[in-house]
Amino acid sequence: MQKKINKKSNNLEEIGKVVFRNCFKAKEGDKILILTDSKKRKEAKFFLEAAKNFTRQIRLIEIPLGSQSGEEPPAEVLKPLFWADIALLVTSHSLSHTEARRKAALKGARIASLPTITFDIIKRTLDTDYRGLAITTDKIAKILSEGEEVRILSENGTDLKMSIKGRKAVSDSGLFLKPGTLGNLPAGEAFIAPLEKTAGGVAVIDGNAFLPGVFLDEPIRIFFRWGRVRKIKGGRAANILKETLAKANPNAKKLGELGVGTNPQASLSTALLSPLEVEKVLGTVHLGLGSNFTFGGRVKASFHYDGVILRPTLKVDGKTIVQGGKLCA
Repeated sequence: MQKKINKKSNNLEEIGKVVFRNCFKAKEGDKILILTDSKKRKEAKFFLEAAKNFTRQIRLIEIPLGSQSGEEPPAEVLKPLFWADIALLVTSHSLSHTEARRKAALKGARIASLPTITFDIIKRTLDTDYRGLAITTDKIAKILSEGEEVRILSENGTDLKMSIKGRKAVSDSGLFLKPGTLGNLPAGEAFIAPLEKTAGGVAVIDGNAFLPGVFLDEPIRIFFRWGRVRKIKGGRAANILKETLAKANPNAKKLGELGVGTNPQASLSTALLSPLEVEKVLGTVHLGLGSNFTFGGRVKASFHYDGVILRPTLKVDGKTIVQGGKLCA
């Protein structure tokens, strides 16, 4: 189990260098693309300045503000994505689960997705021991990849089962060293696409409200049958989620992801604004609704949001991997 890692620097300039030096091993000649939108210009310019310490081939491109995570960016960004050796997606909504991102990775780009990133998150989480984080995250990913049946329980009432047989988990450790590598910054999760039509039971989401900017007034109870959302209960946040799903692609109601948080520096304090960080909190489990075709599943929805379960117990083939929010694998 990974021990708590103390952050090493509060100096933003140094943290920016850590990202390109440790996460990407960036060097002179690397072509770096930073993709952003109108709400994330300041954060994007921060990474632009950091990149100048490593290479002269840098492009900053602003795209129109999207409406939801999983929505495809404009087609014209494909060419610069194909140009890039390293791409940072510093956007308000996640581009991770898009065809554009998938195609760029196939061309060899090493891609970090940073939706909803803030300077507070940058200072708290990005200067970390990525090698240590990789050891923990790789271990959980291996267990998931070799597993077949999963059961998730929680003291708030979660009892959900699903199959992951034959699916390969992804280790999001913050190391983007091989062509085609994708992950988040902040990093720290092992995730997998459950088999379609296998999830059944209830999940009680009590760590965030799925959608950024929505306050979790009370836990959201989601009932799954045959891998699909059948009923949602709760307060105002639950009603907003129901309304959002009703307007989205029908595949948005399918369970697309099971993830385990592995980052001891990630905090629940940003739950209102940044699902990106909350899903990385050490010992949490999260469930993603919508697209998973970019990491081994069959669901395409132009929609992907994650809900976090606090203090979960996760069993893989009967073996306890997480017990009450503590990694024990």
